[in-house]
Amino acid sequence: MDIVNKLFKYGFHDTVITSFSFSKNYIDLDFNQGLYELDDSGKEKELTNSIRVRLYIDDRFFTTDDVVTVRNVKSKYKCINNQYFIKHYSNKEIDVCNVFYSRFNKTVLVECGHEDKIFLLSIENIIDIEYLFE
Repeated sequence: MDIVNKLFKYGFHDTVITSFSFSKNYIDLDFNQGLYELDDSGKEKELTNSIRVRLYIDDRFFTTDDVVTVRNVKSKYKCINNQYFIKHYSNKEIDVCNVFYSRFNKTVLVECGHEDKIFLLSIENIIDIEYLFE
């Protein structure tokens, strides 16, 4: 199964990232309230149980610091240091609005926010996706 089909096996709209972490060759996004199961036409049905989405990156040339970019959206885009983002938001609920995928550079873009902050979380060079139910 290719990355697009794996990524969009579940629906992300109006879900909540409850925690996240970066490792050497993957990024974990935890959704304790679940993701949406989709019917054959792609419409959301019901939420799954708690699930972790593991995004594997190509670590032959890159580390997670190389491939993850966080932008704070205000009147202008502002890049945020990954360590700052992890320190201040890794255990806070982050509401997901939309998830996009680009075949160019195998990039996932998560449009999300916390309270009055809006973020664009860009993850490049994804080589595989795994769903782990807890």
